[in-house]
Amino acid sequence: INIDESWLNMTDFRRRKWTFPNVANSVPKKMVQPRLSLILALDTNGKIFFSLSQANNNSDTLILFFQHLVIKLNE
Repeated sequence: INIDESWLNMTDFRRRKWTFPNVANSVPKKMVQPRLSLILALDTNGKIFFSLSQANNNSDTLILFFQHLVIKLNE
């Protein structure tokens, strides 16, 4: 089982865009409100288990994810 945790806080991942000469081509960052945190697990059979929340992941959310993951894997 591979497990990873991450977050999503931007809506646009581009850094530059096509534009007319002498015009700035930078793209402003648009933030996602509230920030989305996720934990994802993938097993060798291709099953995907995930958790999506609006709070930062911490040890409590990871422990809760692991507990539910163990239950699902034993079913």
